[in-house]
Amino acid sequence: MANLPNEFKFKITEAETGLPINNLAVLMRLFAHKKNDYFIGPKLTNREGVSTFLKSECLNEIESAKKMFLMDYASTLAECLPKVSIQILSEEQILKLISIRRKNRKFWVDFCDCTEDFLSKLSKATNRLYQQCEIEFKEGQLPQMQNIILKKNA
Repeated sequence: MANLPNEFKFKITEAETGLPINNLAVLMRLFAHKKNDYFIGPKLTNREGVSTFLKSECLNEIESAKKMFLMDYASTLAECLPKVSIQILSEEQILKLISIRRKNRKFWVDFCDCTEDFLSKLSKATNRLYQQCEIEFKEGQLPQMQNIILKKNA
């Protein structure tokens, strides 16, 4: 992924109303060329329904993953495939993530946000109202803000 912009944004809106979805937990996936993929986040959308990711975060995440899990990760950012995906997490995925980070806070503290403040905010994410999905974007699409439209759960 040689041309990843320094900052890239995703705006998430509701299908029926067109209104932005605030406080939605999203996870970004970088597709590794070798071994396991990398996951950045989760992040919560702001009042405008926007989630912002930084190239520097991707670089830090890759380096941390390679240090913590030597046998599981091998690709550099430049070696990642020229696409990313945004995952809208299910409520079950969020609860599992929160539980893992709380139980093993000492292990995860140098790798991801395990603060009680963040985990508390994550527990209030609006994901339970919307359909879980994963949407792929090509590297060339990332310099412009990408729109994601979600349907509410039935």
